[in-house]
Amino acid sequence: MCAKFTWKTKDRPDKTSVQSLRETFGLDETVAQLLVTRGIDEPKKYENFIHPDLQNLHDPKQLFDMKPGIDRIKQGILANEKMVIYGDYDVDGLTSTAIMKEAIESIGGEVETYIPNRFDDGYGPNLQVYKYFVKQGYQLIITVDNGVAGNEAVAYAMTHGVDVVITDHHELPKVLPEATAIIHPRHPEGNYPFGDLSGAGVAFKVACALLEEVPTDLLDLAALGTVADLVSLTDENRIIVANGLKVLQHTERMGLQSLYRTAGIKPEQINETTIGFMIGPRLNAIGRMGDANPGVDLLTTLDPDYADELAKQLEQTNQERQKLVQKITQAALKTAQAPENQTAKTLVITGENWHEGVLGIVASHIVETTGKPALILNLNPTTNIAKGSGRSVAGFDLFASINQNRQLTENFGGHQMAVGLTIKQENIATIHRGMETYATNNNFHVQTAPVKYVDLVLSLADCNMTFFTALQTLAPFGTNNPEPLIAIDRVHFSQLKTMGQNQQHMRLQLSDQNKKLTAVCFNAPTLIASAQKQSGAINVLGTLSLNEFRGQKNLQLLLQDIQFNQTTMSSEPTANDIKPHKAVEHQPKILVTKQTKLTAGLFSAPDLYVFFRKHYLKRSQKFIHSIDRQVAFFTDQLVTKATSITIIDQPETLAQLSFLLSQQHANKLRFTFFNAQPTNFQLPNRQKFSRVLNYVRSHSSLPVMQQQKMAAYLQVSDLELRFILKVFSQLGFVKIEDGALSISSHLKKHQLTEAPVYQSMVQRLQIEQQIDRQTNQELLHWINQLVSENKQD
Repeated sequence: MCAKFTWKTKDRPDKTSVQSLRETFGLDETVAQLLVTRGIDEPKKYENFIHPDLQNLHDPKQLFDMKPGIDRIKQGILANEKMVIYGDYDVDGLTSTAIMKEAIESIGGEVETYIPNRFDDGYGPNLQVYKYFVKQGYQLIITVDNGVAGNEAVAYAMTHGVDVVITDHHELPKVLPEATAIIHPRHPEGNYPFGDLSGAGVAFKVACALLEEVPTDLLDLAALGTVADLVSLTDENRIIVANGLKVLQHTERMGLQSLYRTAGIKPEQINETTIGFMIGPRLNAIGRMGDANPGVDLLTTLDPDYADELAKQLEQTNQERQKLVQKITQAALKTAQAPENQTAKTLVITGENWHEGVLGIVASHIVETTGKPALILNLNPTTNIAKGSGRSVAGFDLFASINQNRQLTENFGGHQMAVGLTIKQENIATIHRGMETYATNNNFHVQTAPVKYVDLVLSLADCNMTFFTALQTLAPFGTNNPEPLIAIDRVHFSQLKTMGQNQQHMRLQLSDQNKKLTAVCFNAPTLIASAQKQSGAINVLGTLSLNEFRGQKNLQLLLQDIQFNQTTMSSEPTANDIKPHKAVEHQPKILVTKQTKLTAGLFSAPDLYVFFRKHYLKRSQKFIHSIDRQVAFFTDQLVTKATSITIIDQPETLAQLSFLLSQQHANKLRFTFFNAQPTNFQLPNRQKFSRVLNYVRSHSSLPVMQQQKMAAYLQVSDLELRFILKVFSQLGFVKIEDGALSISSHLKKHQLTEAPVYQSMVQRLQIEQQIDRQTNQELLHWINQLVSENKQD
């Protein structure tokens, strides 16, 4: 069976930047490579990335029109004007509305909220609703998560004496509305440093300016909207989400607490995935199926009984939504695969009596299955008006492809990856032709097997808790900072079990000679059918996650794709496709001779002598007196060309060893595993960490030069104390200024395992113990296994 996706590995990042991060922060090499690949290529960027501090949020006053917008809202509050917040019916819109409402109320204002009905009002400012606002005597309309495309409605309100303050983040039209203020991170006349805020993010920045402080109690709402709207999880979005997740884990909102109980969510385990797959869909469901106003009530209510009632309503509505999605997707997929659509590069699929609220989800399923940008529309045969949603793929700007014929739509908005529109039946064909023309003009080609970019090619042995913990320093994950996608080559599978009401999920056991790992795959009936007929070695693609059940925590792989074959996948990270190829018939001859001294005798034969530690490389150069002997660091290009290699010292991490083995093409490998300075170190227990922290806390300023006396008093070794203080320093618990050690003024809760130096030490101890405790024969078997897993063509 062919894989569902085309697997491509990313290019190797700049070695200098990787090495700089590793040496500066004591990072695992694999993590350092991931960071550099994601643009975190210098110490300052790393510090900001790894410590998403609220102090690094941009000044909200930098947003264009923030001052006139805030002044107008404050004026409305002081004058006790009749004000209304006009929101949107998705998670971003609901949280934006709740943020703005609570911010205004917290400084004494009174404001009403209005969430437009998806079916009656459509997306964005609705002229009839604005006319209603004017008639009812409203004096100020504040939009959240919409407004920049509402020229007609905004103009009507403004000309009838009702001011409009727009806060939005969507695509900007050529002509902006004549509003009192337009607060938008990409305003053409502004220079805000980060343009990818969500609607909730913009509302949060308005709240910051309005309250003249960062309202930490609103971070939970801002995080919900930011994650659910799939905006870039970089810069201040990362700060908002990282801090908002902590608030969500300890939320005092009655509605969220009820939702957690109804959905079976454990608050302490909430992360960005929980938002994306559990909280978000439930909040979205009410807007998709009908009136979304209860969503704002759920987020803001102080009544626990009402909160329980609303949470149960959301759960029931979400279940109904899931059934509709399944039914409509089956019908739409049948049309997508019809002969007339086979040659098309884009899809426009129309049906009758399709629930308009779920068409965006259906469009996503169609795009994922076909690889084609798709519009899914529901046609009302009485009015001949079609409404629906579209989703796209990388490389095709869906918004631009339709915007060129915008005059043919009755209502239209969105961005390059997702749109919503209303259109007359007679114009549907023209819109589709425009999409096809756009595809041709922009050299867009449909990929029957969409590309998945692989971050790492690992063995099962690499997938351990230490490595997983190191990966979590990159979280929260999302757009532009996705969970690392891992490919594992040549594993066997067994104990295949199907799960779910329709047996659409699968669990299986992956194994090689040294390790087992559970893998889970959701909503993959085709993959299940293929797996049930296969045997032998497979290549798997997925992300690592932690499964917590009955108090037990175990790693698992969340499968995204499988290559069913009995061949080996190249682990060379290039931009080329990862495709099955024939297993390497020739294995290098491997020798293991553990050495305890670095002598001239080790360098007696013509060879390439490779090192993992540069200080050993420098010490060994005095033994090289012949041109047929060379020395190299393990990342040097010479490694790829040598036919015979002697590896002198011990790697500091398994990732280093795996990298070397993946690069070499030698006929002979000799390992001496020299280590003149074994760590001889045990990780201090929690009591020692606590003892040191309490001592520093109780002394206002400790001279750094007196660490030896401090170690003796605390009954820890000098080495332990230096290690503990470095861990505390990296976690921000302690600081050194003017030669004095003191406690940090702003302590934040961190696990010790989050410190890069802690992670590095764990890995170093593991590799040393692996080498020191095993016999040469056991090490030979181990190296042969690693070579088999990492060998290239």
